[in-house]
Amino acid sequence: MRALTAFYVAVGSFAAASLISLLGAVFFAAHQELVRQITLCASLVAGVTGVGGLVYGSALLVWESRTTLLSLSDETRFLLIHREPDDNLQKSNPLPKD
Repeated sequence: MRALTAFYVAVGSFAAASLISLLGAVFFAAHQELVRQITLCASLVAGVTGVGGLVYGSALLVWESRTTLLSLSDETRFLLIHREPDDNLQKSNPLPKD
């Protein structure tokens, strides 16, 4: 769930960076230097937040996948060690004797 949230933050940040960059271009054309500098900084922050969200979300997915794989492996090993032999299975499907 945290990885999905990080990806949503990343997408929103990239959209915000694009919109702010467009506003910066408008302010550049209007020769508004102070506002252009502010939009430049805000766009940079939004873009870095987007990249950070992608990296963080990807790292979480890798970590969660490895944790899940280890958990399933341990559970399978436990079940194979502690299972009871099924006599009905052996009676209904006997192996051919050579």
